[in-house]
Amino acid sequence: MRTATDIGEPGRDLTFGVGLINMVAALAELQRMFPPIAAPQIAAVGHVSELLVANLESITDVSSVKWFRCDLSGPVVTEIPADCVAIAKATKRQYLTTQTDARHTIRVGITYTRAGTKQFVISGAAGPFFPIWQVTNTVKPASTTELTKLFNSSSSGSRTYKVVAGTCRVSGVKLIAPSAPSVCRVRMTVAARSPFPKLTVVGDITVL
Repeated sequence: MRTATDIGEPGRDLTFGVGLINMVAALAELQRMFPPIAAPQIAAVGHVSELLVANLESITDVSSVKWFRCDLSGPVVTEIPADCVAIAKATKRQYLTTQTDARHTIRVGITYTRAGTKQFVISGAAGPFFPIWQVTNTVKPASTTELTKLFNSSSSGSRTYKVVAGTCRVSGVKLIAPSAPSVCRVRMTVAARSPFPKLTVVGDITVL
């Protein structure tokens, strides 16, 4: 009603009401009335020991930063979710994930000033984060592939590999694929080494 283009008789009239809808002006008015939330963003792969950086490029007057460890995923919000706990001493723009973050999601909250008023917003959840993972799931027939190109871990414990299904073979730290297309199931086990316990991942490798 505030942004329509007046047509017909000047002002509101019985034929055209307040006028012709002006979508551009109406949307601009909505932006003015309900400005979008300025929120930090996190890009993450989901590996323990990954360095996370809060993207604050579109936000000014940031007075504090705080990282949170959460149990669930979720969108940007203006209150700390019930499943999130503040991470001690994590008050910088960057945060290095640790073993404690394994299988959790991470959010970053900021306090900033907009239009003279202090605001709080917490990012959407990144993760979950894992201390062991499969890097890729395909190899070429009759190929020899370094197993570190197929599996990886944040732990520095010694690694062992075993084919638990299929016709692939493990030779040292390499996977030897058969000449015919197939699927192999491979297990990587990483020995316990502080701060990580013994870790295991099983993944299917498609020979294609």
